[in-house]
Amino acid sequence: MQRQPSKRRQRQGSFAAIPAAPGTYALVLHLSRPLAISVGALGRIRLTPGYYAYVGSALGPGGLRARLGRHLRGPRTARWHVDYLRARVRPVGVWLREGAERQEHLWARVLAQLADGIVPRFGASDCDCPTHLLRFDRWPSLARFRAKLGRWVRRDSDSKIEVLCCQIRTISL
Repeated sequence: MQRQPSKRRQRQGSFAAIPAAPGTYALVLHLSRPLAISVGALGRIRLTPGYYAYVGSALGPGGLRARLGRHLRGPRTARWHVDYLRARVRPVGVWLREGAERQEHLWARVLAQLADGIVPRFGASDCDCPTHLLRFDRWPSLARFRAKLGRWVRRDSDSKIEVLCCQIRTISL
């Protein structure tokens, strides 16, 4: 009879697929019913049911694995806007791209063109972007995102577009 892996081993295995390299990501979350939450200096925000894509970058130590690990596990303390949201809404997917170039602002602008709505200033208090949290009625289209993003990014050997997608429900946390 085969034993179940420990919770710790399951968590380690879950994050092994996420590179420890720097990069840009979109954390996809699903909200099944209306929600009102307080988000630091933004104050109280109201969210409607749907899918939300939070765009960020992970350029520091541990790269994408460290940052997404924090988001997927859920924060112990709220540091960023997304921490307040993540405490109440579950992640269902991740899109990511390795690379040391900060592309979160480009990703946020491109996704805003595809989104059904935005949450103003969310995750964007340190930049000129209208938001880094975008709302979709249905699961956001990775193909449409790649196509639109491809118009803005150089296509050469040093800057290939590599967006990975995974359904979080298939990863044990």
